[in-house]
Amino acid sequence: MKTSIIILTYNQLEYTKHCIESIRKYTTNQEYEIIVVDNESTDGTVKWLKQQTSLIVQYNLENVGFPKGCNQGIQLATGDNILLLNNDVIVTENWLENLLSALYADEKTGAVGPLTNSAAYYTSIPVTYTTIEEMHNFAKDFNVSNHDLWEERLKLIGFCLLIKKKALDEVGFLDERFTPGNFEDDDISIRLRKGGYNLLLCHDTFIHHFGSVSWKENLNNYSSILSTNEQLFMDKWGTNSSSHLIDLDLVGAIKADRNIPLNVLHVGCRSGGTLLKIKNLYKRANLYGIEKSIFEANEAKIIAEVSVGELTEVLSQYPDSFFDVILMSDWEKFRDAEFLIPVIKKKLKDNGVYITKLNNICYYPNLKNILSGGKPFNGYPCFSYQEVFDLFSDEEASFDITLLKSELDEHAKTAIKVYSEYGDHNTQILLGTAQFLVKVTAKTQIAIKEMVEDTLKGNAIEANLHVLNSTSIEELVGIFDDKQSAVHFLNLLANKNLELEKYDIVLPYLTEAYQIDNENPDTIYNLAFVLNLFGEKRKAIEYLEKITDMDDEIRTMYEELYEETHGLKHIVRRIEFSVDIDQSVQEILNAINDGRISEEDLLTVINNDIVHKQAVCNILAVAFYNLKNFELCLSLLEQSHQYNPQHEDTLFNLGSILRELKENQLALQYFNQIENYDPEVTRIIAEIQKELQPHEQ
Repeated sequence: MKTSIIILTYNQLEYTKHCIESIRKYTTNQEYEIIVVDNESTDGTVKWLKQQTSLIVQYNLENVGFPKGCNQGIQLATGDNILLLNNDVIVTENWLENLLSALYADEKTGAVGPLTNSAAYYTSIPVTYTTIEEMHNFAKDFNVSNHDLWEERLKLIGFCLLIKKKALDEVGFLDERFTPGNFEDDDISIRLRKGGYNLLLCHDTFIHHFGSVSWKENLNNYSSILSTNEQLFMDKWGTNSSSHLIDLDLVGAIKADRNIPLNVLHVGCRSGGTLLKIKNLYKRANLYGIEKSIFEANEAKIIAEVSVGELTEVLSQYPDSFFDVILMSDWEKFRDAEFLIPVIKKKLKDNGVYITKLNNICYYPNLKNILSGGKPFNGYPCFSYQEVFDLFSDEEASFDITLLKSELDEHAKTAIKVYSEYGDHNTQILLGTAQFLVKVTAKTQIAIKEMVEDTLKGNAIEANLHVLNSTSIEELVGIFDDKQSAVHFLNLLANKNLELEKYDIVLPYLTEAYQIDNENPDTIYNLAFVLNLFGEKRKAIEYLEKITDMDDEIRTMYEELYEETHGLKHIVRRIEFSVDIDQSVQEILNAINDGRISEEDLLTVINNDIVHKQAVCNILAVAFYNLKNFELCLSLLEQSHQYNPQHEDTLFNLGSILRELKENQLALQYFNQIENYDPEVTRIIAEIQKELQPHEQ
């Protein structure tokens, strides 16, 4: 069986050399041919290709793009399989053997692809190698054929795509409307599946991909082509590539037994990417979907029973208590949440779960968009944390809210830090939370006592928390015969929720435990730890001081907290936010006079730990000026001047202290730099000029 490996080249000779050399070295047990289609390279690629033996080469006199170039290669091919391979790839040991094993394990499989370090659509994995040699060592251990690691996919990525020639002949070659490239792999994936073929991503095969090196030379042009071809794709298929996305958050929240049958419904299933991921994990699952887009629904019908229409109308066709799992996406398509949720819950089996994601209205980019006059939320429904909490509160079901964060740039992180100073410990968390992941569990016939016992034994703790956290604390405490057991359990719940970053429930557990026994050292320590974490350091100290016999760990924590609350950083921050300025300045002066801190320590804290640096420098400078500590005053103003030489308060204060020190010439220079003179500045400049006149004659 022969495989025709088709490689397109457009310059990037060194990458091409590495690619072809790796094929020759690591493709030893399979019959293959290498077909190179050159798109008018100008960097010596053509000359090098002409020097090679055992290559079939098509030399184009113009750049015909990726789809047409691949089709030229396919027409030259004599193999049973077509392998489209980017020239910026390095193949590895057993790569082709593994891919062929997957391709021919089932006649219904039409195409397969490997994992890599850099590619789209959940095809890449994190790697730690730093050299080609280390990469090959990694791949040698990785590339062990294993059919359990073959995952069915909606689409495969074209950097390395192995297709049965028979399947290509049936569905057609690459669509050249997508010239010069992009979306041709999405398109061929859809046509293969509509032709009755499956696509497999091989998690048992790894190759290295440098990543679109030809495109990187002109990123603006690449972006334009991407946009144009996406529109062509939409014109052809009635949807865009986002319809294939897999919601890994929803899938990861299911946590069901993989050996039992499950009825799974995905509301807003798009083209079925999430449902297919569930099928790969839960082999015995029966898949159902509801989708408003007829184009996406038709694609999803290949893998699931999918209905098109209004949610309530479609749901009415299913019996009550039918589904083990209901997932909800696309709230912009299915609104009226308060009405929909009870309807959805009726369709859940006992202990069934309903999982959804809701956009956070308080997410910093959303607020920034509003403040800048933009269109709020781009039409997507958004909810506050309290709205989500109220929406899912129900005595007949428990629910759990997980905060989903998103990576933000440094500007956003700084802004969130500033805003958080004016709120409580939850403010910073919520500003950085993009979405709420909500999991609702039907509580009917759930034995709370059994779950408490399981949790104490360390069994299924995370799963049990979904229910226990929605059960009243009074009900939980009532399970125990003695108060010490109840206190122990409440501390356990607090610690486990803290580990899972479910902060909102931690303090209520610890507060209840403290009310039951206000001398329990574990409770007191945990309260102090959590309060410290939430920034309530003085309250944390108050609790620690209730422990009469501190061990080394508690004493260390107490000493560190005491130092922080009375330390220099804390004092300067009090000044920054206009809290006890006079007292704080005196504490700093006393610490400097006592030798506990130096002038350099103060300037370092301002530079590293303060947001409004110039304001703090000037507040401190004025204070020390009034205390006749001119040296420290001048140092602070010089540092402020380094931050912004045009800052008018700094210029005024520098001029004033220099005048006090009889340095009129220097003082005048700073006053003259103030752009917006007020009467006082004008008066001072005139006085200095008059004082300087006798010395200048």
